[in-house]
Amino acid sequence: MIKKMNFLALALVLVVVFSTITMADEDSNGDSDSSGEDEAGEISDGNDANEDAEIDSVDEDDETSDGVPPVRRPLIRPNIGERSGERTGTIRERYEERQRKFLETRQKYAEIKEEARVSIGEYAKVKARWLDANAEVRSDIRTELNSKAKVALQNQVEALLKYLESVKEKDVNSEKVDELIAQWEQIKLSLEDENLSGSELLEISKEIRQNWLTHRNRLKKIVGVHTNDKLKGLFDKAETFSEKFSGIIEQLKADGKDTSLLEEGLDKVNEDLNLYTEAYAKLKAAYEEADGRSDYDEIVAKANALLKVMHNQLQKDFKLMKALFKATRELNSSAEISSDTTEEINSASIIEEDEVEEALEGLEDEMNGEEGASE
Repeated sequence: MIKKMNFLALALVLVVVFSTITMADEDSNGDSDSSGEDEAGEISDGNDANEDAEIDSVDEDDETSDGVPPVRRPLIRPNIGERSGERTGTIRERYEERQRKFLETRQKYAEIKEEARVSIGEYAKVKARWLDANAEVRSDIRTELNSKAKVALQNQVEALLKYLESVKEKDVNSEKVDELIAQWEQIKLSLEDENLSGSELLEISKEIRQNWLTHRNRLKKIVGVHTNDKLKGLFDKAETFSEKFSGIIEQLKADGKDTSLLEEGLDKVNEDLNLYTEAYAKLKAAYEEADGRSDYDEIVAKANALLKVMHNQLQKDFKLMKALFKATRELNSSAEISSDTTEEINSASIIEEDEVEEALEGLEDEMNGEEGASE
């Protein structure tokens, strides 16, 4: 009876852990960027911004806006309701409701971003006509040019607002995100003036660009802090798994079962958990210190890079834990672990820590760099 209770307890730990992993690999769903890709629409076509209707734009990056792994569907989604009853069924329902809201917001963001791209293209076409025209014709085109520029800027701001709403759906610090949303709402309001001149539109476009460059870096930190705390919650659940799994190994040993493969796998999980615990503390300190540092951008970039490799390796560790739990069920009912499960454990155990360690060292070097320079 005791053995059965321990297995049920470990099963519940696994279900809770797996149901809270919401950071799948970046290529899932065919979407390489889950949060604010391309930041906002590109309006500038490379010509000098010295004419009334020339609009500055937000630069596009290859990286995501927040610089950390996107939140998507779970890596592992067992049939929670059937496996653990009403409690875990409620966990799944809450998760699915959050995912539904997040995906709805992301869809709206994608739609308005596409509208922004289209309006930017329309603006570029009119601008090309304006550049090729003589002075007399330019005067006639100027009104249309400014109108297209205004629509492009409005769509750009609307896309940024939808992006910020999608960040809020990740349960990120809503108060700080609300501050940013309020600032963008003010810019949106200023664009509703029907009498804006080309030069005024240009100034607003510069404001959009500068604000986003500033806000983007703030968002990277806000989302990074949130992700670090979220990962810490998963580390804690993995530690609970480790403790309960150790007890089951001891029971299987007492029954005369060969547990050497289970022990090797658990040692691997524990090694990684120790590394994650160290990384979490260093990340927490780095984010707290970043605001007062001249190398703020570099610190946040290295911190978020560390989060990304931790996230990737944590997924592998959870695959290993799942394979280990499967092996305990087999040993509980037979004399040995099946060859397929043995292969799963061996494959999942081949995890290189170098990337996490190197990223951690990179963050430490950055944090120590300014201190060393000031001594």
